[in-house]
Amino acid sequence: MSSEIDEGGHSEAMGVYARLREVLVAGGVAPGEKLMPRSLAPRYAASAATVREALLRLAAEGFVDSAPQRGFRAVKPSAGTVWEIAHFRVLLEAEGARLSIERGGMEWEANLTAAHHRLSHLEARMRGEAIDPALLRFWSGCDRAFHEALIAECGSRRLIAEHRTVFDQFKQHVVARDPLLGFRGPDLVREHSDILRSALDRDPVGCADALRRHFEAFRRSGVAQAEI
Repeated sequence: MSSEIDEGGHSEAMGVYARLREVLVAGGVAPGEKLMPRSLAPRYAASAATVREALLRLAAEGFVDSAPQRGFRAVKPSAGTVWEIAHFRVLLEAEGARLSIERGGMEWEANLTAAHHRLSHLEARMRGEAIDPALLRFWSGCDRAFHEALIAECGSRRLIAEHRTVFDQFKQHVVARDPLLGFRGPDLVREHSDILRSALDRDPVGCADALRRHFEAFRRSGVAQAEI
């Protein structure tokens, strides 16, 4: 009986954790804002202890700051932190791409091409009209899908899970700084095309270089340098 209760409590905490993480990544909590388990509990239909467990996990993953006697706060990004996360993401994604290029077959190529087609079609549309928040959120999801498709056949669940965490950390920091969520127009479109071309050419070195250029361009942008 106690085992069933423990599993139920853990499952509930994981549900709260997933919802809180989604809110944090989407910019639903201001950088530095205090997160109090007792105040959040009614919103997530959970006990304060369950919310605290979720916040502890988010703190361990870098989405929340935690200090004794001071509680939890949403991470307040700095320019140095943003680039550190971006650099780690490049390392993970380049290795995931290398393994996928080595292991992936026609289905991987088709899925990657489809993800890029959806992304590039949307990016072309965004260049020709005013960008509303809903369109930006949809673009952000398509951007994620493309980068995840790139590493999908790496054969390592650990690498994919770590990449997902680092991707979300990166998005959380970008959302806090940039109302366009990192969208940079024609330059970004070319960068994504370069990544796709190298992957389909089965060129892991070229793909890694394209990924590095992708993030170097972000680093040079005002978003990466701005302080909050």
